[in-house]
Amino acid sequence: RINKNNALLIISIICLSGLLSGMIIYRNKILANEPNTMMYLKSSSKKRNQESCGDDYSKKTLKSLVDLPFAATFADTKGEKKWEASEVTIVNGSYYVIHDNSWAVSKIDPHFLMNSEKNIQYGDPVIAPTNLQYQAEDLDSSFEAIVEIDQDTFYLIRESIHHKEEDVYRAVILKVKLPNVDHILQECPSEKTFDGTSKGFEGAASLIGADGTFFFTGYV
Repeated sequence: RINKNNALLIISIICLSGLLSGMIIYRNKILANEPNTMMYLKSSSKKRNQESCGDDYSKKTLKSLVDLPFAATFADTKGEKKWEASEVTIVNGSYYVIHDNSWAVSKIDPHFLMNSEKNIQYGDPVIAPTNLQYQAEDLDSSFEAIVEIDQDTFYLIRESIHHKEEDVYRAVILKVKLPNVDHILQECPSEKTFDGTSKGFEGAASLIGADGTFFFTGYV
């Protein structure tokens, strides 16, 4: 079931994923029942934010705690020279990040140490999984969302992939279990079609129904 805290966490993660260009983590002091939450989270104008939040602007906005580039995060970069972070999710205190140019899943220790062996890339950032059915034409992963299923098991959502046999574009959902990102447990295309490779799912969040059924929602 989704309570206020879980709902706020989902909102925060979605907003964080859009703000990440390096490893920037924010602290959220916003109450779940405040009506202006999405307005000032989405706004980039400090003046508009102040007008929306009133006198409590400094207490309601996201604060930057750490600014750490991915290039300085890993002791072993595995030869990767760029990280285009797409989304981040928090599991057991660690930050799991996917990138739309990399096939690896990054796990970041909450202490955010530079060049630390505690910061890990699961999988090869350059080489696609060996049993991948739907290859990307430009060889990038096109990862745009990561959703936890249970311990060490995740869905990775590829934005929109050309299905040549149908000549349509569909998002593709991969099921993986860390640390074996190089092997796909399950691969499934979306029923929904898109207009091109950059017009698919841009994020996702998981939901547990009242009967315990697992759902996840994709954002276009």
